[in-house]
Amino acid sequence: MNKNYEKIKAACLKANPKLMELSFGCEVIMTINKYTSMPKTMKGLFCGIYSGQNNFAIVSKEDNTMRYLSDSEFEILGHEPTLQDILLATNAADCEEETVLNYYDLSKPVKDQSEETLQFIANLL
Repeated sequence: MNKNYEKIKAACLKANPKLMELSFGCEVIMTINKYTSMPKTMKGLFCGIYSGQNNFAIVSKEDNTMRYLSDSEFEILGHEPTLQDILLATNAADCEEETVLNYYDLSKPVKDQSEETLQFIANLL
């Protein structure tokens, strides 16, 4: 992914550690068939916890199927940062919020902002 986006995400994680909490919508990497000769990894979204041996419900981003996995079969990537997280990070870096808002397209998530906007925000942080 884009290095400016990665820098922004790292600053947001530092300012808001809750982005790494396993809660609804959290992005994960699943390992399917982990103990076979053909393991496969894919991204998914955490949906909930159910009773039973494999009690973490995760929807695959590739094929939209629900999978029930144990905690050893996935790794937490975290929630996507939002404008709110960027503003928290800029406050932590002693930047002015108005500066960010002048560049930010409110109709798009952070990862879909223009390269110019991502570079500007990354330089602030």
